[in-house]
Amino acid sequence: MIESIPMVAPQEIMYNSDHVVELLKTLETDYYERYEFNDLSKMILEDRRLRNNFWISKITKKPIEKFKNPNLLNWNEKVDRKDIKNPYFSLSRILPISVHMNTHTKGKADTGFDKLHFDHKKSYNAGD
Repeated sequence: MIESIPMVAPQEIMYNSDHVVELLKTLETDYYERYEFNDLSKMILEDRRLRNNFWISKITKKPIEKFKNPNLLNWNEKVDRKDIKNPYFSLSRILPISVHMNTHTKGKADTGFDKLHFDHKKSYNAGD
């Protein structure tokens, strides 16, 4: 059975330099633009967990939404899970950064809408 499972990593979880920059942009740096080791490793490990979940969902053909993050199951208002210094830090997204960037690209032109029947930039005169 194990031989029937393709063990090649999906292209969706392969990162390039843009993905790494996007992943680390929320982390604070010191005066010399250096990251704190603990913050960097927490972020990488948390994103690795998301990539592994995504890969397992591909192998098992189970929706990624079914993989629950244990840190987000019991919500406590006193715990800030977005703070990297917190021991309960967790990313709120469920997709790896590469897939998340492809599906949530900012400034991407939306072409799935119907155009209006008139040109809103054109000046219309009563005599035309």
